[in-house]
Amino acid sequence: MEHYLNQSRDASLTLFITAGNLDQSFDETGHNSDEFVESNLDYLKLHSWDALNILFLSSRRWKDVTINLSWAVFIEMPYCIDLNDHRFDQLECLILDWHGQGEDGGEDGDNFVSLFTSKAQSPRLRSLSLSEYEPQGNLPFCHITTLGPMRGWSTSGMIDVLTNCHNVDSFTIILDKGHGTGIALQPLLIKARSLDIEGYFSSHQFQWIELLNSLIATQLENLTLRRLAGDHWQPSLLDFISRSRCPLQTLTLCDDIYIDQYLLQLLSLVSTLISLTMKVYAIDDDLFNGLVATAESSIIPRLQQFDLVYSYYGQTENGHLDNTVLCILAMAESQLQSSSSVGFLEQFSVKYDVLASSSWDLNSESLLRLRRLNEAGMKASITVVRTLT
Repeated sequence: MEHYLNQSRDASLTLFITAGNLDQSFDETGHNSDEFVESNLDYLKLHSWDALNILFLSSRRWKDVTINLSWAVFIEMPYCIDLNDHRFDQLECLILDWHGQGEDGGEDGDNFVSLFTSKAQSPRLRSLSLSEYEPQGNLPFCHITTLGPMRGWSTSGMIDVLTNCHNVDSFTIILDKGHGTGIALQPLLIKARSLDIEGYFSSHQFQWIELLNSLIATQLENLTLRRLAGDHWQPSLLDFISRSRCPLQTLTLCDDIYIDQYLLQLLSLVSTLISLTMKVYAIDDDLFNGLVATAESSIIPRLQQFDLVYSYYGQTENGHLDNTVLCILAMAESQLQSSSSVGFLEQFSVKYDVLASSSWDLNSESLLRLRRLNEAGMKASITVVRTLT
């Protein structure tokens, strides 16, 4: 490692620093390794810190760095490495990913994080991702413009961090709390133009509600929502968009997210929308019927690009997909005929992912209307793939 660092001279460094748990089952001879581990643990630990020290000696060359270690190692690091003696002059992107945090994490976390993220130590740092802990004080994040992904944070902890991030332009959070805190928070005004929120299970929707109720984003242009079932959080999304009055341009909904009955209401609040992307497992034809433009008006007057990936696990012989295709084509055709002075739908693509055993395909009427859309100047495509089992 020393040889590589010497030979690479002043080149910027992209690093992924991690350490796994020592396998205590068998040593290289096949014998139970408990005795081996006990007799060699101090030796291994010492040389691990030696290796880390060597990397820190090149800290001025760090540019894109991920450190993935146990919380105990992070806390011990200031005692084994004099972090105050190291600057990170080229550091632009930093991911601090720890696990096994103790209850006393807050103050220790603040001290450690500050050593890496202060503007004096890291003048070029703009992108930061942190594992969950509870900050105890004000953190030096005023120069951070990209925050996240932030995984596992409580809503109150996340709001505390955002309070110190006055210039965040892009914010990504992965929610995996089973419930909210139940604490009503005063909505915080953020400057973010891009917001990406992801959940996993329907139980996470209560934290979604809490987070959406805690934010105002008047400059929001790009919104991505991923992986959330349940039917309680959607009104909070509408309230968030309405409260923010943001110039939303790009909306992405993907991975098992249910919003059909609310989507038309949402779109009516964002007439500035240019691009709509949906990756879903269920969709209602009423959505496309509601997006049909008339000669006088359109819910989405500025929409230029529409992309849909529809994974359909149902039977394709019942004509349901044929009806959906016709509704989509009618929506696209109406955009060509609309008298909107802003513009019209320039591009749309639909990909149907159906069961591998299905023989369904576009019928002749759909193919004809699709061809006419392309002849009229729209980049239109509908494809069928068979990958589902």
